[in-house]
Amino acid sequence: ATALVVSSDHERRMVEASAIGGRVTVIPLPIDAGDSHPSRRMGSRRRRTVAVLGFIYPGKGHGDVVEALAELPGDVELLALGRASDGHDALAAALVTRAERMGRDMRVTGFLPDATLSSLLRSVDVPVVPAATTSASATLGTWIAAGRRPLAASNPYTTEVAAAASGLVHLYQPDRPGALGDAVATALDDPAATWHSATVPASFTPAAVGARHRRLYRRLLEASCAR
Repeated sequence: ATALVVSSDHERRMVEASAIGGRVTVIPLPIDAGDSHPSRRMGSRRRRTVAVLGFIYPGKGHGDVVEALAELPGDVELLALGRASDGHDALAAALVTRAERMGRDMRVTGFLPDATLSSLLRSVDVPVVPAATTSASATLGTWIAAGRRPLAASNPYTTEVAAAASGLVHLYQPDRPGALGDAVATALDDPAATWHSATVPASFTPAAVGARHRRLYRRLLEASCAR
């Protein structure tokens, strides 16, 4: 390949360690600055909601959150914002059943129109990004753009974002027993901690990311025309 574009240093290292040739350029996924003013909580005051955004599939982390519910007060439920990935409806049903057997609630919204999703992102109690092996995650950026400071499983990508943008994400160690439950309990006790007031670094803004893509493609086009 003449050029390869990845979204994180972690992905760059993986490509460079592989047999794939070509110059690797890191251009981050864009994160909109968003609005960090808290919205009203969703639902009744009797229920508090932990939410996971995105498709349901193996490794996404919904199961970890279901297990963490056992450590949390009985009024806390899990809301899966989105639908099961194609072929994984059985997994979604199994997760709901597992929660029911624990005496807990898990709801799956299915596909959400943009306006509905935007409202829910800002009205759930605790946003969680539980995937432990993610390389680059648009889910993380979507929460941040909604003004939220999500709990995120520490992995190479989330660690990069946390280092580059202090205050935008709260990391927990997914391999430590009870870490997710502890992090959720702390967030429930301090709702303000689930919102951020930090500034999204300029290099992550859509304008900056778009400009870097344009410069790269222009350079490649000019090099191709010069041959």
